[in-house]
Amino acid sequence: MEPAVAVYREFAPDAVLKPYVRAVFSFVPGADGERLSRQQTGETLRFRPDAVCPPILADGHACLSFALGEVCHADGVWRVDSAGCGGRIVGVVTRTESSGIERPSMVGAYFHAAGLSAFTGVPVHELTNGTAAVEDIWGPGAAAMAAQLAAVSEAERIDALETQLL
Repeated sequence: MEPAVAVYREFAPDAVLKPYVRAVFSFVPGADGERLSRQQTGETLRFRPDAVCPPILADGHACLSFALGEVCHADGVWRVDSAGCGGRIVGVVTRTESSGIERPSMVGAYFHAAGLSAFTGVPVHELTNGTAAVEDIWGPGAAAMAAQLAAVSEAERIDALETQLL
């Protein structure tokens, strides 16, 4: 069996965040990822080179994600992302679409249907099927957060993201 090139996992959020956040997630290079002490709520998905790029699903949740500077291409090879690190807020997605053949390494949070507005001050309907740069919502200081997250371990990223949300 071919080794996995990427691992996707979802974890339970901090208890204070649960009314707003459905899960925190991580999509990173590697066969198994780092063992984390937190409760895993979603299945660990290990992507093979021919199955790295799933479509974006219309699941009714909004998301905050930070790209960490690497992209997994359709051939299963990770390369430096020319776009670099960055954060974006994705509003509620109501239609299925394909978003290309590459996926960045990332960490983020999925919000319950109306939970996003508590962290953005933006009404949910204004971001439906759209995106915004994190720094456009949280201010210029948020621009450096993705690079800071990229520089630490997977567990530290998730902790740092939750700390920011708290």
